Amino acid sequence: MTEKWESTTFGQVAQRRTTTWSPGDLDCIYIGLEHIIPYELRLLGSGVSGAVSSTKTKFQAGDILFGKLRPYFQKVVRPHFSGVCSTDIWALHPNDTSRIDPGFLHWVVADPAFSDFANSAETGTRMPRASWPWVSTYEVALPPIVEQRRIAEVLSALDDRIESAARLETILGEVALAEYSMALADRAEGTSISLVDAVSLINGGAYTKDADGTGRMVIRIKELNSGPSETTVYSTISVPDNKTAYPGDVLFAWSGSLGVWRWYRDEAIVNQHIFKVLPKKHPVWLGWIHILDELDRFQDIAAGKATTMGHITKDHLERTMVPTFSADELQVLSSRVEPLWDAQLQAGREMHTLQAVRAQLLPALVSGELRVAAAEEIVEAAT
Repeated sequence: MTEKWESTTFGQVAQRRTTTWSPGDLDCIYIGLEHIIPYELRLLGSGVSGAVSSTKTKFQAGDILFGKLRPYFQKVVRPHFSGVCSTDIWALHPNDTSRIDPGFLHWVVADPAFSDFANSAETGTRMPRASWPWVSTYEVALPPIVEQRRIAEVLSALDDRIESAARLETILGEVALAEYSMALADRAEGTSISLVDAVSLINGGAYTKDADGTGRMVIRIKELNSGPSETTVYSTISVPDNKTAYPGDVLFAWSGSLGVWRWYRDEAIVNQHIFKVLPKKHPVWLGWIHILDELDRFQDIAAGKATTMGHITKDHLERTMVPTFSADELQVLSSRVEPLWDAQLQAGREMHTLQAVRAQLLPALVSGELRVAAAEEIVEAAT
């Protein structure tokens, strides 16, 4: 630990909110576990308290929300607004702001070491939850308050850039969808073709078996939903290009939790139960739109199967008819969407690059292993 850093425990510097909200109270913003993106320290929308029917915890702007249910998901956010949250979320704040800066406390909680510690003594089996008496004993390295604020400023500035890139990635996708909707309304003829004629859907392989732990990531549905974690598989196996995910590729999970994603991380291996979408009569970006349009229906089909893991079949895909365009119409639409598609890739890549830098700096900064000046140099070099 760096000189002048104090060793303390989490329970000595932080406390939980205990004020509750009950059905019938005034409506306000509601944050549930489903609104916090695992590992990414970001919110995916929010809800309204009137839509829930049980007691919730009130939180204040600047509180740190930590998902205590399955703490290994590292569901941590620090909203700039007040509201109520699920009782499976702790609303944390400092005991004494002259001793610990609220921003620094946020990064202590966001450090994966904190979630690992919380997970090491979770209670319950089917739905494990973190234990407050145990988490209160977590050791915290506490620098002088000025250093705390500098650390929080560096990490928060990086966090703002990640959020900006993520917002831009989302907006570009929404604009692309809007361009498609306008072209669809203006097309001369309402013709359609099968989804499997529009794009090629190439299933991944069973690549987790005998993986040696090095090389490229093997993308399972878990990695698409939550990103890489300590259980992610890596392999040096050689696979064909049509089963390799490159930055910008579209991946479609057809089993389990069905979904469609653009891959923004480094080159990786596509595992079974995931299609890589390749161009055919339609470009990949149009295939992405077609799948998004049909996703709710596909999910309903999968949910209706009496199996442990619902899925859709080749027959479902063949019978899915999607809109098509004349050559001239497609050329005009492509001229509008492809620049958006390329810019979205750049934004997505920037988001993940910055997340990787944050993952590198966060543990080192809050432990005192890395000083702020050195961290600033790393950020500048990476971006």
